[in-house]
Amino acid sequence: MLRDVFSGFAADGHMDGKAFVKFCSCVEGLMGEGGVSMSDCDLAFVRVAKKSKKVTYEQFEQAMRELSDKVGVDFRVISLRAGDSLAKRHANATAGEAPTIRSALLPISHSSSSSPTPPRP
Repeated sequence: MLRDVFSGFAADGHMDGKAFVKFCSCVEGLMGEGGVSMSDCDLAFVRVAKKSKKVTYEQFEQAMRELSDKVGVDFRVISLRAGDSLAKRHANATAGEAPTIRSALLPISHSSSSSPTPPRP
């Protein structure tokens, strides 16, 4: 599941630092109170990327393991939360909510029998 999430943020199989921080910000319980800071995410990215500006999935996973250790939450839990967070955003986009960048990366299927959702006032 985490590989699928990575693919949604990674252009051509590689993720840049900006996308990594965006990803981290959408994972429930990773950033914010009791979690890591944006700087922590940047530093984890730089450590695994070394001199590159983009990371592979394996480097991404290594950075996520670092951050989950820092927060004190098992890596598998963070992985599941990442999938859940993105699924919720995708569901909001399909329910007439304004799509976010992350939800726009996921495919949205439209049924021909359903009518479009009217805009909210």
